[in-house]
Amino acid sequence: MIPADIPLIESFELQKIVDAAPQKGVVLVPDCAGRGTNAALRAPADLFPLRFGNDSFLPHRAAAEATGLPCVVLELAA
Repeated sequence: MIPADIPLIESFELQKIVDAAPQKGVVLVPDCAGRGTNAALRAPADLFPLRFGNDSFLPHRAAAEATGLPCVVLELAA
């Protein structure tokens, strides 16, 4: 999931997300402030519900960690 308000994402950044993804688990990409979520890759895709808004990152991380599956936090340069 990549929100529509992330229009400047580059293909190499998408590749980094895919490369970091565990077979089962989560990759989360926080925004530069560490509050929002710029991307979330969940495997399986319905692992937990997604949230939207400026303060979505911490709830996403908590939900991902609660699954017991790997959770990768990937910082991409702004």
